[in-house]
Amino acid sequence: MLLTIGLAAAGIYFSASNTVAALICFFAAVWLLPLKLTRYILTVKSIAAILLFLLIAKEQIYHQSSDNGLMTVTFIDVGQGDSTLIQFPDGKTMLIDAGTADYSASVANTLKENHIHTIDYLVGTHPHADHIGGMPAIISAFTVKTYIQPEMSGFIQENNYFADRLNTALKQAGIQAFTASFSDEIASGDGWTAEVLSPRKNAVFEDLNDYSLIIKVTYGKTAFMFTGDAGYNAELEILDEDLSCDVLKVGHHGSFGSTCTAFLAQTDPSIGVISVGKENENNLPNDYVLQRLTEEGIRILRTDESGTIVIQSDGNEVKVIE
Repeated sequence: MLLTIGLAAAGIYFSASNTVAALICFFAAVWLLPLKLTRYILTVKSIAAILLFLLIAKEQIYHQSSDNGLMTVTFIDVGQGDSTLIQFPDGKTMLIDAGTADYSASVANTLKENHIHTIDYLVGTHPHADHIGGMPAIISAFTVKTYIQPEMSGFIQENNYFADRLNTALKQAGIQAFTASFSDEIASGDGWTAEVLSPRKNAVFEDLNDYSLIIKVTYGKTAFMFTGDAGYNAELEILDEDLSCDVLKVGHHGSFGSTCTAFLAQTDPSIGVISVGKENENNLPNDYVLQRLTEEGIRILRTDESGTIVIQSDGNEVKVIE
């Protein structure tokens, strides 16, 4: 009986972090119950054994599928905001932005649905509410290994409530923020890299949006470009860099002041993803931006029309998961 109680207690301990370990402990406890060998008890134990086998098999299948050579990029529907989950082929994860506080549950649910308990790289492109507002809730609910923010030493900023909340959450969780700028390789793995193209160190912009981290994620022969809310000024500064990509996260929710013609020509994507809320007060995406994308033959995907958007890369080509 003491062994049974001990196994049940161990199951409770493991349940917060290791599903398989918890299940093994609980079912072992059931198996060791000191009950008479009646047909009823035999049936209960048989069912417990079968369920344990199926659950372990499911967990094993999931881990095998997360290492199948695919990089999965999920543009989460967070209304008028941004949040993108990247699952790299080696199992590492990156979350770029977390929408507003009102949508933190949507972001958390997406992570949980993908069996994610640890975020290897949490990225805040810039300190605006629709990008970092949901960060504190994510930090409190998940294990975060690294937080990455843009270099903004050239920007004079008054009190920022959302940045203060984020910094408090990071401090409470014991997470040190890493400040990134042009040419920094913020993450890498087997066949993939994530490199910062903007802002440049000591850059000076009048608009906070232009300090947004522009990140190019390359996997094999494919690439994704994430632009935050960067506008023309930031885009024009990096035209000499290799901006080619297959998928472009269209800047600033499709605002007129982002995704200029020269930048679009250099990126030359086949797919443009716009993260935007339905019937938003700014009437985004802007018609001229949509026209520019259409004239370039770029397939346009919008979260206000399609909800959460998932695109996968096998290192050779990208595919939209319908």
